[in-house]
Amino acid sequence: LQHPIQMWLRKIRGGNLQIPPPIPLGQCLFLTMGSFTSLLLISFFNEFIKRRSNGAVFILMGPIGALVTLQHALTAAPASQPRNVIWGQVISGFVSILITILIPERILSHVVRVAFAPALSIGVMAALGIVHPPAGAAAVIYAYHHNENTVVLWTLYICVVLASVLSLIPAILWNNINVRRQYPTHWGLLHLGNFDLYPGLIRLHFSCFGKATDS
Repeated sequence: LQHPIQMWLRKIRGGNLQIPPPIPLGQCLFLTMGSFTSLLLISFFNEFIKRRSNGAVFILMGPIGALVTLQHALTAAPASQPRNVIWGQVISGFVSILITILIPERILSHVVRVAFAPALSIGVMAALGIVHPPAGAAAVIYAYHHNENTVVLWTLYICVVLASVLSLIPAILWNNINVRRQYPTHWGLLHLGNFDLYPGLIRLHFSCFGKATDS
């Protein structure tokens, strides 16, 4: 058997997989235009809510830039699909903000919080099968701004989730114009981890309907 350190060093040297080829120029131009369209729409939306709130409310554009990169340059990647986009942002941000709000700084210092809250968010996303890198980036921002008012944090969170949902519209419309592209490859919005939300919703509906009928 190989010594664990030798095996570890061999793995660091990398595997024998071939380097992925570059995207053809025509596809690069196409995805550039698509990325521009998506970001322009979200930028207009950002300016709209900033003006309506006198600058108090805005979208964290950094994670959105990462999201658009996935949607237009890595359309087939699992992390790019609507299920990961929506659930990843919803759950990751919720976990990060909850830790940031509930655990005081005397117990969890700022330096540790910025690492712990996003790390836990990433772990939860992985456990539920909804890994989404832009959601991990947003979780870092929420944890970093722990001194902000609670309302501000939740407002930032809602804006990022709304912008992520909005980004699906141009990504779906634009990518499917091209015969070589398809987005999304799947939806699966009602499936979270090992739990299928659809049967649960059906049972809830019939349960409520039955009670209403009995009454």
